Amino acid sequence: MLDDRQDRLKVTGNNSHNLISYRPIPRFHIAPLSKRSSTRSLPRSHNPEECLHALKRLDPLSTKLIEKARSEQKLGFQAVKSSVGLAAFLTFASGSTAMAQAVPEAIGTASTAEAKAAGSGLSDIVVTAQKRREDIQHSPVAVTAISGEGLKAMGIVDSASLSKAIPSVQIFDRGSGTNIAIRGVISINAQPQGDPSVAFSVDDVYIARPQSSRSIFFDTNRVEVLRGPQGTVYGRNATAGAINVVSNDPVFRFEGAAGIELGSFDTLGVNGVVNVPLSDTVAVRAAVQTYRHDGYIGKYEDANSFAGRLKVLFQPTDTFSILLTGSHSHQGGKGSGDVAYPYVDADDPWYNSNYPDDYGHRDDNFTTVSGKLVWDLGPAALTYIGTYSRFKQDSRFGQTAALSVGKLSTNQWTNEIRLSSTNESNDAGTLKWLVGLYQFDESVWNIGGISNPVNRKTYGPYALVVENDTYMTSRSIAGFAQGTYSLLDTLRLTAGIRYTEDRKSQSGSQTQTMGTTSTVVPAFGHVKFTNTSYKLSVDADLASHVLGYATVSTGFHSGGLFESATTPNYYQPEELTSYEVGLKSRLFDNRVEINLSGYYYDYKNYQAQVTRRPSVPNIVNAAKAKFKGVELDSTVLVGKNGTLRLSGAFIDAKFQDFCVDSVNYSVTGGVIGTCNGAPGYDLSGYEVPFVSKWAATVGYEQRFPLANLGEIQAGVTSQLRSHFAGSLSADPRAQIKGWTSTDLTLGYYPDNARWNVTAYVRNLEDGANATWSGPTAGRFNRILSAPRRFGATFDVKF
Repeated sequence: MLDDRQDRLKVTGNNSHNLISYRPIPRFHIAPLSKRSSTRSLPRSHNPEECLHALKRLDPLSTKLIEKARSEQKLGFQAVKSSVGLAAFLTFASGSTAMAQAVPEAIGTASTAEAKAAGSGLSDIVVTAQKRREDIQHSPVAVTAISGEGLKAMGIVDSASLSKAIPSVQIFDRGSGTNIAIRGVISINAQPQGDPSVAFSVDDVYIARPQSSRSIFFDTNRVEVLRGPQGTVYGRNATAGAINVVSNDPVFRFEGAAGIELGSFDTLGVNGVVNVPLSDTVAVRAAVQTYRHDGYIGKYEDANSFAGRLKVLFQPTDTFSILLTGSHSHQGGKGSGDVAYPYVDADDPWYNSNYPDDYGHRDDNFTTVSGKLVWDLGPAALTYIGTYSRFKQDSRFGQTAALSVGKLSTNQWTNEIRLSSTNESNDAGTLKWLVGLYQFDESVWNIGGISNPVNRKTYGPYALVVENDTYMTSRSIAGFAQGTYSLLDTLRLTAGIRYTEDRKSQSGSQTQTMGTTSTVVPAFGHVKFTNTSYKLSVDADLASHVLGYATVSTGFHSGGLFESATTPNYYQPEELTSYEVGLKSRLFDNRVEINLSGYYYDYKNYQAQVTRRPSVPNIVNAAKAKFKGVELDSTVLVGKNGTLRLSGAFIDAKFQDFCVDSVNYSVTGGVIGTCNGAPGYDLSGYEVPFVSKWAATVGYEQRFPLANLGEIQAGVTSQLRSHFAGSLSADPRAQIKGWTSTDLTLGYYPDNARWNVTAYVRNLEDGANATWSGPTAGRFNRILSAPRRFGATFDVKF
């Protein structure tokens, strides 16, 4: 048995582009060779070439990465001969999940000392963004991966803070909802009948209500963000892209970790994880997290959350496994808030100008149970995922100067079954394929509402009161297929197709009260939408470490219903056709990475939010919109211990044909004229909301070795955005000026790396950075990110 006390392999992995932290992990655990190790055809000899040959049959992708690194003299043959190198090969062949994930990240470093001495290059990262394992630099899609360590380093504790890492991504909480934009494509629908435009998944499970996922970023392996429509593999509601949160699975060794964070606004965060192998076939992993801080808009915009996750892995053979997962999260505190604009106090934009101090109470609970079965059948692998989720909200919160009550209960069931080829070779004449079926069911009961007071910070009188009592159901079924055929060793063609059928229904009513007059608006009807999405792509190895690709793909964002006394009482699905070209490259002895992509979107039936008279948010379709943009992701290793990152995005997004009926709807600041031969607002040529023409993230990290005392690591990251429209409005108050936000970190990591301590400053400029600016009954309000804050974290692993 190989013991990690004898040989330890520390991973440096300078994955700055993918934001995989390059700090050394405590130690590389070699999984003990269990009885399963001899069940796959391994050579009895310890000859490294025989081991490599066996691994090539069992795991071509990992072998390709190892051979690539060897050819670049990044992984010396002596490492293969060492017991650590041999253990890596044998554990790969025995099907160890931990090694399958860790070794590709370690490619290019035989040891930490060698890596630092040689100034090792950027390492390869394996992702599952397209529902199969592949090297991120050889995946012909625009995707960014952020490791769990990278999330901690950047202070990303929930989905809303992901936008600081990727320029073309914007995420903000508004009232009880979470809004996500990728490349300017967003669903701002605040009503329960609406759907997001980004497919948000946790461990392969689609989450229909992104606000329920605010507390999932703990014990995280990585987060993958795919930019652009993902209509074939992910299906409905993925016109903007997809976000996949991948938590750590159980492994067959004992390990654990704990951490604490202290900071301004009385921040206190505590997390812990323990992994226990119960036998050679069963392993259990449990993780918990609590996080709290005081509010920064008066007592609003605070946090008080708890989350826990339990995973049980049953793996009786190398070819069969069942993973059971149960998780629960609770969001407490006072909840969200916003401020009046122009600001009541120019010296303190975060002054609570909208809500009574004693209002606000959040009680959101999200529970999920799921099972995942994976069966390797030889030439193909079968995967089944079944899930039940429940989100229950009983909260009072501030939303655009109105006193809101969120009483929402949702139940979600999903089933997905996939069959995929196990062949990972790109040799000419080979085909990699994936087929599957998907089913989604959701029921929603909404009895919440809003009360809009005449004067801010009061409990009335009210200009408008809206009370909901509606019940909604949604069902979606889909079948999909995608394949990649290698025309040559260096040229591949990908084609995919997906058919989706959506059915939605609603019943109940909405009561609108203005003064003493109440109007009951019925919620009724059912709709059916169908769509066929496709993808055609060609990618080629243009040179060593240079991949080029061109893709035409489509996306589908489901339509929906709304309360209305007349018909039609629904809006149409969005359809997006994307034309994209891209280039991924590693240059200068693997020390420089430059990835470029350019795209053009042809948008039909864009779902825009306007105000239905008298003052109720509603969705209407814009006939046409055009998006065009360019993205840059680059990483440069500076000397032996420095890493420079630069990511930038240019987006130009405008409505081409957009008329809003002025009889039933209003657009703040808009001018009523003649539009399509009828009275209305002509918004053609207007900028699409929430789109900065220019955005960038710039970061630099430097390590300072301290002889035998460990090292100090310092980092700075700045996020920059040019101006953008904070809502669909012709009023100048909707325009948000550009801003910057800079974070600083300073950490100490001792040689044994069992613990580390890091101090941080976030939003160094102390800027009142707005993410939304819009009207409610003619009054403008803004959502602001947090002011400057500072703190420290302490982490230990065992």
